[in-house]
Amino acid sequence: MNKTSVLSAALFACAMLPAGAGTEQAPHPQTAAGFAQLEFFTGDWSCTGKSFASSAVPAPVTTATLHAGQAVAGHWIALHYDESESAGNPTPYHSGQYLGYDAVTQKFMAIGVDDTDAYSTETGSGWNGDTMTFEGTMITGGRSAGLREVFTRKSPDEMEHSAWARGADGQWVETDQETCHKAG
Repeated sequence: MNKTSVLSAALFACAMLPAGAGTEQAPHPQTAAGFAQLEFFTGDWSCTGKSFASSAVPAPVTTATLHAGQAVAGHWIALHYDESESAGNPTPYHSGQYLGYDAVTQKFMAIGVDDTDAYSTETGSGWNGDTMTFEGTMITGGRSAGLREVFTRKSPDEMEHSAWARGADGQWVETDQETCHKAG
């Protein structure tokens, strides 16, 4: 994206903000009720996992930090995932994701970006037992692909994350999985 496009997008986004934006506001009660399901993610996490090999990329074992906290006047949870560089992972992955709740559609939302210039939008229905699934679309290199992410609570201080991309044949292919432990 060129600088003019970025500037235009930023100006458009600012023009769409309601008066008083940036001031702390309490979420609408319906939003707050859904949003409470996302509180599990807040905190600092240490993650280990692996990315699965493809024809273009070897399969590194990964270590990463995940920081998640409230953002945008308490209406979203912002997640920042940063892998560590190592001999086995010379090009670590970095991503940011916002999780939120839409009281009108009664759906959870996940909006993500990463250091490969990919971005994604996903929705989900919330926790089903100890599993929360988001599904949507990822755009990378001008191409669109299906994306599915599954978060599984193992305990109040442990979760697993897996991601899948839909291949050209329509089949889901697992791309990565991590286990994360919340810092004490």
